[in-house]
Amino acid sequence: MRGFWTRCTARRCGSRRGQNVTGIAVKLTPQAAVSGRVVDRDGDPWPHAFVNLFHTVWKKGKRQIEVAESSDYTGVDERGEFRISGLAPGRYYVLAEPKANWEQEHHPDVGNVAGVRQQPTWYPSSLDVESAIPITLTAGQQFAGLDIRLRAGAGSVLKIRGKLSGVESIPAPTGEAPLVGRQIWARRVSDLLDASYNGTIRPDGSFEIKGVPAGAYDVLVSQGFFNSTLLGRTSVQVVDRDVENVAVELRAPQRVRGVVRIEGDSAVKSSDLRIHLETTDTPWPGAFTTPKDDGTFEFSDLGLGRYRVSLGETAGKKVYQKLIRYGSVESRDGIFSLATAGTPLELVFSTRAARLSGSVEGGGRSSTVQVVLIPDTTDAVRRELETRVGVFDQSGVFRFDAAPPGAYKLYAFENVPEEIWLDSDFLKEIESKGVGVEAGEGDAKTVQAALISMAETERVMEKLGINP
Repeated sequence: MRGFWTRCTARRCGSRRGQNVTGIAVKLTPQAAVSGRVVDRDGDPWPHAFVNLFHTVWKKGKRQIEVAESSDYTGVDERGEFRISGLAPGRYYVLAEPKANWEQEHHPDVGNVAGVRQQPTWYPSSLDVESAIPITLTAGQQFAGLDIRLRAGAGSVLKIRGKLSGVESIPAPTGEAPLVGRQIWARRVSDLLDASYNGTIRPDGSFEIKGVPAGAYDVLVSQGFFNSTLLGRTSVQVVDRDVENVAVELRAPQRVRGVVRIEGDSAVKSSDLRIHLETTDTPWPGAFTTPKDDGTFEFSDLGLGRYRVSLGETAGKKVYQKLIRYGSVESRDGIFSLATAGTPLELVFSTRAARLSGSVEGGGRSSTVQVVLIPDTTDAVRRELETRVGVFDQSGVFRFDAAPPGAYKLYAFENVPEEIWLDSDFLKEIESKGVGVEAGEGDAKTVQAALISMAETERVMEKLGINP
């Protein structure tokens, strides 16, 4: 089947030992190809480079890009030309990377001055992927004439350098390294690339982070168990040269005391809840605590920044989060900003959540169907926090035990990537397929959901250039 991509019509095409599988259809899709040239900033052919294609995928609950598979790539020839074939339909980003050794040999550093070299460049001529222009390939398409004009800059391995202030006010971490050691790193600010680069901190507070490609970054300083306490942060933009004199102010870890209040059924106790504080600034798991019987709780070693409050799965079936009060500031989206030491935190939960149940119209086995209740809002944060996935019982009835009051859309998906429904573009495409639900406090409602087939969701994902 050379020249074609194959795909089963089911997500899983395998079978268990001894099991006979029938009725599997295999679709043959003609391969696509991309060809073009790599040129320097003057428009002259540049053969000293490699070309890579990246496609968009749905991974870890969001869109990302990763290197795409192809069956044939012969490299960049002496005329700067390249061709990549054996590509599946989809949306692609194209990157030309100059040969680092060639650049360093022909454009060396002179003393402390970095040589001006060709930089990794995204099509058509962008130093970062966020400004790049993607191309969309259809089945069998031969996309020709794609020229990438390389950008030049100082050096080929860029650095972020600066100094920390307030180091003397931070208690030294205790425990065994590397679990609690102090660390500095640059985290890419991107919806497409999930990348971080570690740096070094010297005894005088100066720091250096090496090997950083062009793009926007958060520079973060942390310590504690697995570096889970954020001490300071700042933002930088890396373009085509080293970033110097970056200042990061550190703030000491804080202790936060608070109280839980539960409205409604007195049978639910504060000590039944397990509270999770998840920082929105970093990918760390955050902190957990269980309130005492009187509702009081305490978190220690918290860094400044934004936090999201959530509950364990069991507690989430009993109550919903109604209000957060941090000092005099109220929040109903589950997020608050830790700003000053000594400010009390009040968490209000209610047992008077709405309870919804129903079945899926159009068939579908509960083992292959996900019923999702999504807040009818354009607020992405609230949509992520309050979206719930239903649980099926043995008779195929789904239920949602503790939905906060509000307006929702109910969807029943057959075999889709996890949390693809949180992508705003995907949701816009299938919005008309949802069933509107109005849930009041304490409501118990029955609702029917129309099945959205796997073929329909695959069509939408292909249109958006998302690979499962």
